[in-house]
Amino acid sequence: MKQHENMRRLRLAARISHARRIGCGITQKALAARCNVRREEISDIEHAFTDPDLATLRAIARELHTTPEDLLRPACTYQRVELTE
Repeated sequence: MKQHENMRRLRLAARISHARRIGCGITQKALAARCNVRREEISDIEHAFTDPDLATLRAIARELHTTPEDLLRPACTYQRVELTE
């Protein structure tokens, strides 16, 4: 897997896990039931072993009160600024 693809998957995993635990306070089992997937699938997504398919991503985002776009957004990037006197 390419490094940038790995980083994207890790960001998605961390965002879903954080939103589930901190934002909503629900278990993997509860999220899985609400999204109509197996708990193991949520675990695999949160551990960055696999990506969710589009339907699952939409369901996860809906249940976590966010959007797929927010879950997938790139990491913050900083633009280099040259300071002159």
